[in-house]
Order: sequence, then structure tokens, then C-alpha cells
Amino acid sequence: MAGYIDFIKNRITTFPTLLELSMAFHKMLLKLDDYPEFHDVLVGFDVQSFYQALYTRANHLINSGAQLVVDFFYFRFC
Repeated sequence: MAGYIDFIKNRITTFPTLLELSMAFHKMLLKLDDYPEFHDVLVGFDVQSFYQALYTRANHLINSGAQLVVDFFYFRFC
């Protein structure tokens, strides 16, 4: 994730997979709290920059002309 924060934050397209991947990483960060022995994987990683990118990506998708889309749905396979 560390090498993709700027890409996620600055991408101008409304590609929902970037937000989905960011949310998966967010869930991993939350889960990491349960396993303090693995906290060393975040050494040198800027968590604050990650969350700024996540919020920027979410706002971009929300404000990207969604009012023009009618009868649209999105699903993902698990």
C-alpha cells in the first residue's frame, strides 16, 4: 500500500476498486490492533497519509457526477 498512496489520492478516474482496496487495507489496520506482535510491519508507513488518500478517494467518487447515473448498481463477487 505504501507505494500507492499518491496514486489512490490523485487518480482522477472514478474507479471503485481503489476505494474497495483501501477499505480492505483499513480493515487490516483495525485487525492489526488485535495482534501487537505484528506492529513492526507499519514501521515507516504513514498511516495518516493513507487515511487522507482514502477520504480523498471516497469524496471523489461521491462528487464525480453521480447525479447523471440512473438505475445503476454495483456488486462484487466474494
